[in-house]
Amino acid sequence: MNGYGGTGVWEGGVVVVSIRDGRVEISTIEVKGNFMFYPAKHPDILGAILVTGVVRGKVGDIMLQGETGAQFLCDATLAEHFETCLTQVRSVTVKVERVPLSALKVSEPKVVEVSSVEASMRFKISRSKMSDLVKGGDVRVNWRSVSKPSIELQQGDLVSCSGKGRLQIVSVSKTKKDRYAVTYKRFT
Repeated sequence: MNGYGGTGVWEGGVVVVSIRDGRVEISTIEVKGNFMFYPAKHPDILGAILVTGVVRGKVGDIMLQGETGAQFLCDATLAEHFETCLTQVRSVTVKVERVPLSALKVSEPKVVEVSSVEASMRFKISRSKMSDLVKGGDVRVNWRSVSKPSIELQQGDLVSCSGKGRLQIVSVSKTKKDRYAVTYKRFT
């Protein structure tokens, strides 16, 4: 699951995704537990997954399910591993099982439209922090990693930053004082 997408086919409990250089099988895993008084957060689920000894690159998106747990996508070869090794999230005992892709519950993201005037297209992050994020490979524009901090963003670009979120540029224009009047949608 390298993040570049492909075409997907449902084959009896496993999603087979064709990526340029071959096929990757993906399973949908459901983690159920009683999180009624303190719902699990993304870092809780991810931490529990990584504690089982799996590298992050083998696990895809994690969809939180409120007080019942979460669902996530993973490399199909690891599904049985998670069913046996993933037994606890924080102090909550959990039940883990494979579910069909049709049972995947993906909620619509909350979208906030923001209009602001910026000195540069850094979205309220310091130059040095943004440069470090870009050089660290944590910033993607239109699903592709960015290697230069000086990339020009345009209307319609989708910007994703690990740990910070995702936004889409709605419009960009220059003001009289050579600043950027930007309208963007922030997905939370």
